Amino acid sequence: MGITLDNASNNAVFIRLLTNWAIEKRISFDKNDNHFRCFAHVINLSVQAALTQLESEISKLRDLVNRIRAFSLRHEKLKMACKNNQLKDLTLIPDVPTRWNSTYEMILRSLQLKIAIDSVTLNDRDLKKYLLTENQLAELEKIKDFLFLFKEVTTIMSGFTYPTLSATIPLYNILIDHVENVIGDVNVIGDENEEVIEDVDNDESEANSDNNNENEWSQIIKNAAKICRLKLLEYYNKTNYSYLISTILDPRLKLQYYKDNEWGDELINDIQQKLVFY
Repeated sequence: MGITLDNASNNAVFIRLLTNWAIEKRISFDKNDNHFRCFAHVINLSVQAALTQLESEISKLRDLVNRIRAFSLRHEKLKMACKNNQLKDLTLIPDVPTRWNSTYEMILRSLQLKIAIDSVTLNDRDLKKYLLTENQLAELEKIKDFLFLFKEVTTIMSGFTYPTLSATIPLYNILIDHVENVIGDVNVIGDENEEVIEDVDNDESEANSDNNNENEWSQIIKNAAKICRLKLLEYYNKTNYSYLISTILDPRLKLQYYKDNEWGDELINDIQQKLVFY
């Protein structure tokens, strides 16, 4: 039996008490082996931690979006500006504090409607102070690129028509590699990572073709990546052998995944022994 929960402290207490009860009843249940932490929630915690470092870069856009959305007249002017510039008639998306991906969607949509937003902003004296400079827009573009992979992985792990446990370890490693690349000045989201995502995702998804960064990541994004990495590793180290074994049992991945990613013979043999034991 396994129980999947988010990472709230009260759930950790529940799992500990359940383990004690199971011991008394002589039921096979262990707080380490039978507790599966919701990976989508781990991503949320990790990205939220990163976003706290990026608030100064995002707050001006958030204020602009909220002020345009708050007045119907500005909303109509935005629609007209979209029409005049041959843009799709799309609405601005606000971000929600409890959903990190809404921040990604807000940035993405705002960049898509940049010309229309600039038109509305320049012709409204109360909005002119919120006009985004080219440097600020370039930084938002990089933040969007940084968040893109988290959005893709969240989409994969939120599926309910296919099992996701076997993909957890590979996707953890993709995200950890991504943030380490950002910290280390590697400016491209690697093709190898994209191939693994395609392997574990049964549904075709549209790829974002603009994920290459011509210049190095800014220091503020690197700092955000460092915070994000710490949170990812915190929960990565709490995974158990069930994650590893499920990857072996997945016909798309098998034991070959660990060999291809150079996990080492000793660790691979340990996983194999655990598989036999389970």
